[in-house]
Amino acid sequence: MCLNVGVWGLGLCKMVVSHDYATALTWEKASYVGGTFIPVFFLHFVLTYLSIPHKKTMTICYILAVFLEMLNYGNLLIRVVPKPPFNFYTSPNDFYSLYVAYFFSLVIGTYVFLIKGYAKASGGTKNQLKYLILGTSIGFAGGITTFFYVFDWPVFPHGVYVVPLYTIIVSYAILKHHLMDVDIVLKRAALMMLIYAGLASLLIPVVWPLYHHSRILLVSSAWGFPLSALMCGLVLSIGPFLYAYFIRKSTFFQERVVSGVTHEFKSPLASIQSATEILREEIGKVSKGKSIESAQGKIADYLLMIQNNSQRLEKFIQDLLQVAKIEHGQPELKVEEVNLNEVCQKALEIYKPLAEQKRVKLEFTPNGTEPIQCDPEKIQIVVSNLISNAVKFTTNGKIELKIESKGKETLISVQDTGIGIPAEDLPYIFDKFYQGQNGNGTKGTGLGLSIVKGWVEAHGGKVRVESLGIGQGTRVSFTLPA
Repeated sequence: MCLNVGVWGLGLCKMVVSHDYATALTWEKASYVGGTFIPVFFLHFVLTYLSIPHKKTMTICYILAVFLEMLNYGNLLIRVVPKPPFNFYTSPNDFYSLYVAYFFSLVIGTYVFLIKGYAKASGGTKNQLKYLILGTSIGFAGGITTFFYVFDWPVFPHGVYVVPLYTIIVSYAILKHHLMDVDIVLKRAALMMLIYAGLASLLIPVVWPLYHHSRILLVSSAWGFPLSALMCGLVLSIGPFLYAYFIRKSTFFQERVVSGVTHEFKSPLASIQSATEILREEIGKVSKGKSIESAQGKIADYLLMIQNNSQRLEKFIQDLLQVAKIEHGQPELKVEEVNLNEVCQKALEIYKPLAEQKRVKLEFTPNGTEPIQCDPEKIQIVVSNLISNAVKFTTNGKIELKIESKGKETLISVQDTGIGIPAEDLPYIFDKFYQGQNGNGTKGTGLGLSIVKGWVEAHGGKVRVESLGIGQGTRVSFTLPA
């Protein structure tokens, strides 16, 4: 979007100072390439940022933008004419009203999404959206003043002078309020450049003589060029695999893991530190003559805060240890003959009080098959994590735990009627510390499904997550060898 703002601004500037019609027309077309795609990229960015499903919407918008560009190149949108005080300016042609309707519809629609997102957001996200709304509003308000002169309205487009404020404000939001994680972009772009620079340094000494020889002796070396092209393709195709290897193996590039660990430790520790400071102040007040009765309520509240955050830290450390066991070497399994109905029933009982409190109905469909060989403790952890997630993200609905026999496998599934998972989140749902944008402010460690996947695969089973999208519920199922 920012690049298109730059293209639009440069084209507009060069058009109005051009000294001949052909040059002015060339710069007008460049300017309208930028102008046509600004609202599309703006909408695309906002929908992505707010985790709103947008594949069909964006496909239609991009097709429409390309169609308008085709009209523009056919001189059907606008024409360039001398228009004092400028050397040249634009005037509407047959289909210009379509362009205006397209531009304002997309911009206004995007602001509807932004304002709704801002109303629901909290904390850092609200701050990010505030600067995004402020910066883009200034940019669009300034840019829109260029429309008046197109229709010969006597309003000079002074607003273009404030458009650069948009980039300054958004840049400030990126750097100060982490609107985008610049560190991730820079580190990963540098890694990709280094990989391809290394591959190119290996290729050039081999391919260039082969290609050069084929150009000089084309008849006797007819295979020189295709061989060199094939060799380049094969070697350069290694790049993405090397990139994925370094990202996976090096902690330097695992930003989500590092930031996830940092957040999960920092947040409860900060609460504990804050509570202890307030307790110290209250005890000091009591020692200076304040009645113990008046301080009891506040002391009890902050002791409870310390207890809750201590439990949160303990749970996080236990989850980390489980992930470490799974990832490093062969995880230890104490396999025995197990009745899955009993294991699942135990996991279900733990979450019954919380489900009743949220008015969520728990249903269990057991299975009458023979016991299977598995580690009951690990499978109970798996089922507990799935039920915990379902209860956490379901309100006034139903959760169904079901065991089914599927030939040589046993299928265990947890189906809820909760908030669902956006399609773009599904590929990352088992990643450590990954928490989708559809959480309605509900937070966890981001390790639950990683643990589920690890222990199920350690048993030789598979996990699957299905969701039709936001508000459509979620079904997580896993198989175990019968």
